[in-house]
Amino acid sequence: MSPRPLLILGPAVMALSMLGGCSDQHAPAAPSRLVTAIHAPSNPHDDRAWQAYFKYVIAHEKDPNRDVVVFYLPAADTPGYDKIYRARIQEVHDAVARGIRPDTVMAFETSDPSRSADFVIDAVRDLPPDSMFDAIVFFISKRDDRDRVDRVWQALTPLHAGMTCPQIEMIEDQARKWAADDSR
Repeated sequence: MSPRPLLILGPAVMALSMLGGCSDQHAPAAPSRLVTAIHAPSNPHDDRAWQAYFKYVIAHEKDPNRDVVVFYLPAADTPGYDKIYRARIQEVHDAVARGIRPDTVMAFETSDPSRSADFVIDAVRDLPPDSMFDAIVFFISKRDDRDRVDRVWQALTPLHAGMTCPQIEMIEDQARKWAADDSR
């Protein structure tokens, strides 16, 4: 069953529709606002859709004053994936070597949430202690990835980084609330 968009109408539109039959005058209709709760893309190869999805989720999960550094991985069966994977790991090491400001969100994104934790663990392996002091590592996991998420936490502890790890199964419910808030 495909997810249905969430429709939100402003109070003015609702009031006009209720009063519509009471007057001979035609008042201009107030603009309605259609807000759709975002859903995880179904195609793991649709990089644009996945990046838009992550951008939306991160924007609603973080403090708007925090910087975000994104490390995106395409689907694992993408041609040249191993080379891309190694390049992203190197990008993480290069970013940490340049210095990560406290409260920076380091977003580890992939179209396969079951691989997200492994991506983070591989990326922070061999980083020096305290090198990510007060950075926030963001990745999306699956409900059954508790062991991997625990391993990420263990890998981040010596780096003094925090972690935000929403479960993909919970994001859809949360996205409905975000959509309602966005419409106000």
